[in-house]
Amino acid sequence: MPVAKVWLHSGKSGDPSEQWIAAVLKAPTDTYKLDAMEWLEKVVGSQSEGPGYAPANLSGPLQIDFAWTSDGVVSVNFGGEFVKYIKTNEPISDIGLSVSWAKFEFIGLKVGRAGAPDPACASKTLLAHLD
Repeated sequence: MPVAKVWLHSGKSGDPSEQWIAAVLKAPTDTYKLDAMEWLEKVVGSQSEGPGYAPANLSGPLQIDFAWTSDGVVSVNFGGEFVKYIKTNEPISDIGLSVSWAKFEFIGLKVGRAGAPDPACASKTLLAHLD
């Protein structure tokens, strides 16, 4: 399954409270490129949860906007098509990118802040493109 992920991480590696929140893009695998999917998931230990799937148009660059608040609400905007929300258990400490079995290209990453200074709050923007 060709997949690219943009993920947020919190907690210490191996701790039961360690969590990953990922925006996931599954690339088209059929001839007509009709089955691309995108979704948001949260993984804590061996448990995974997410607010659902949506079809994705990966024929051009897709902008993914992450934002989170000091009270732990993470929102992910998938190219203006839809926005998903999920709650964190711990403050976000890292952001990462990963790709498997696909020709994804991450072509930009913008990090910014809005509002009063708070080390637990941030905003990240990522552009992804599938060749």
